[in-house]
Amino acid sequence: MPNIIKKEDIIISIGEYKEKGETKQRLKVIGELITLCADNGSEYQYGELWGPTGSTQFNLLAQEHSSPEIQTPQVKPAEPEPEPGYYFANGSVMSSQEASHYRDRGIAPWNMGTAPPDFN
Repeated sequence: MPNIIKKEDIIISIGEYKEKGETKQRLKVIGELITLCADNGSEYQYGELWGPTGSTQFNLLAQEHSSPEIQTPQVKPAEPEPEPGYYFANGSVMSSQEASHYRDRGIAPWNMGTAPPDFN
């Protein structure tokens, strides 16, 4: 027959209050966690959470394997969107003289990677 090793309250903070000038936590017991020792010597835990509509029982299971440390993926900063300008179809920037052919005709700049508009 399993032996109870310890019983612990499951407590949450539901706010704060002042008492004699000190700020204290307002605590509420919402359940119980029980640690048992099985006949074979292994320990296990189960508990119960209490709520306004009843209670829920749960078991805590031992982790069977250790997880590798979670590695945060390296996020490289987003490259800024290219500004509209006067570009050749291959993405190179037109000289001021080359761009003037478009400006003089009232053609607005376009985004890099877009072919220059035809004008006739």
